[in-house]
Amino acid sequence: MNTNLQLAIGEVLNLQELAPNEHVNRVMSQLVNSVISTKDLSALTLKPALYNQIRNISAEAETEMEKFWARLIIASANPYSTLLTFPYLDNYTELTKRELALVASSGLTIDKSHNVLVIGSGPLPLSAYELHYQSGASIDHVDSSAVAIKLCKQTSQALGIDSHYFEAYGHEVLLHKQYDLVLIAALAGSTAQDKQQILNNILPHLSDQGRIIVRSARGSRELLYPAIAASDLTGVRLLEEYHPSDYIINSVFVYGK
Repeated sequence: MNTNLQLAIGEVLNLQELAPNEHVNRVMSQLVNSVISTKDLSALTLKPALYNQIRNISAEAETEMEKFWARLIIASANPYSTLLTFPYLDNYTELTKRELALVASSGLTIDKSHNVLVIGSGPLPLSAYELHYQSGASIDHVDSSAVAIKLCKQTSQALGIDSHYFEAYGHEVLLHKQYDLVLIAALAGSTAQDKQQILNNILPHLSDQGRIIVRSARGSRELLYPAIAASDLTGVRLLEEYHPSDYIINSVFVYGK
């Protein structure tokens, strides 16, 4: 068992607050790095409730970090330059690059003529921004948090990105147009059943040749994000499946109708 991971878990569980500061940033970075360097969790004797607790802490810390950086960008005299200093921007850039390549391998190349929907945008919707910057596509946002959607809108406006915003859960959002690509974030629904309900809701609004990206996790990365198997979802065709082995955390499934 990776001793570094054991130490990192202990420090995470002892955090008294999750808003970004030097200590929180160090502890969360240590957890992520330890997870990446650990190939097998079989020797990690954690009860399921503790797995969920660690995932919940990670999710909340990620949200707090996004809020902090969204507010920095909104208040900045040069929002795009501020965005470029976000410490994990490269992770989002690379993950999105790989996702767009997987979608292209499945038979659809996303460009400025396409409409994209991101479910679980968050306060700082970096995946949405990267999809826009890398493909030119129009991006709409869905998030169940009023605070997240407000910051998402203000940040997008500061960066000069025109979008539509839906404050709703993915399985309940009322959509008004067709989308060529829908991205379901790893934290949008914590179980396969949750993801299936989102799928069922958005499928009528997916274009005939449209694609759905579902982010998940595998192996040690399941300590950070909820995991499902590609075969768990029904009513769609699995076209591509990808599990990274480097610093990128999320697994990626690409589906079509």
